[in-house]
Amino acid sequence: MPLDQSEAKLPDNALLITRTFDAPPTLVFKLWSQAQHMRRWLGPKGFTCTHCDIDFRPGGKWLACIESDESGPLWMGGEFREIEPDRRIALTFGDRDPAANVHPSTEVTVTFNDRGDGTTEQIFRQTGFPSAAFRDSHVVGWNSAFEKAQAYAAVLDGVATPVVSAFAWVPGFARGQVRDVRVHWALEEAGRPYRTHLLEQGEQAQPDYLQLQPFAQVPAYREDGVELFESGAIVLHIGETSEALLPADPAERARATVWLLAALNSVETFVQPYAELDAFSAGQEWARLRRPEIEQRLRRRLSMLADTLGDKDYLEGVFTLGDLMMASVLGIIRDNPLLAEQPRLTAYLARCDARPAWKRAMAAHLADLRPGDRP
Repeated sequence: MPLDQSEAKLPDNALLITRTFDAPPTLVFKLWSQAQHMRRWLGPKGFTCTHCDIDFRPGGKWLACIESDESGPLWMGGEFREIEPDRRIALTFGDRDPAANVHPSTEVTVTFNDRGDGTTEQIFRQTGFPSAAFRDSHVVGWNSAFEKAQAYAAVLDGVATPVVSAFAWVPGFARGQVRDVRVHWALEEAGRPYRTHLLEQGEQAQPDYLQLQPFAQVPAYREDGVELFESGAIVLHIGETSEALLPADPAERARATVWLLAALNSVETFVQPYAELDAFSAGQEWARLRRPEIEQRLRRRLSMLADTLGDKDYLEGVFTLGDLMMASVLGIIRDNPLLAEQPRLTAYLARCDARPAWKRAMAAHLADLRPGDRP
């Protein structure tokens, strides 16, 4: 692929790529400044961005990981040097392991020029390569990534963006288990951009939020006049517009919906009481006395689910929102011996966990959470 250097001579340690985005500068700027958006395009075609943290301020760090079936995890990161909102970003960029640099750090400047017709000219310049050959090895990857960014920006600019509520902090045992992750996952499977409204401690009990979520929980969902609560209802709503979650065939759609409801009504009602014994009642006498009965009921239910799954990859043979919800429920006891007793279910959960959309959803959830033991 030719370099943009054909238009102007640049030194061997510099790379220049210009792209026109069918979106305004404010939106293209967000592709670089917000982790939830950078995750959607960073990396060449065939790669998934599985981790992205952005502390968007001068001196703030960023760290990301991309991977493909062939590559395994590839870490990269750096520091933001200069920021002019909607106009220019300067940052350092290096391929790195979290513990040690693999390649020398380079300097990147991205400029966003408003073309006056609703489009943006993005000028990407990277300098500090140790050789022309090393520079050239980055050309195909960046161009492929920018093609993904252009397509994503066009979608982001043309649709109503859902807003999903989530807590800004949860205790360690709840990380990865909060029900807004289910909604993030559904949106990722559907290829829908979204924004997260982070709730600070106590905000869920405020009157404005209670009008949206009457039980002071997460998630709540808003999209172009639609307001929903309850993760199952939200996932079903998202699925109505995506064949990645609900098949086109009416009978198959009905079966997928049945499994979503079964996950919530026939499995989670057995999983949750068991999980809560240690999470909230460890050491209490009543919990010790109730544990054998709760374990027996859950063990029986998991055995029935495993028998129904059989040797299929997914509950109906292909992945649907029923699998999304069932895997989310089983994930509550992901590392528990009771689940390990059912090798078909552990293999099933591993298949669901390996889906790129799940990885993006989990990365988004963890990136949003404030670190530490206290809010």
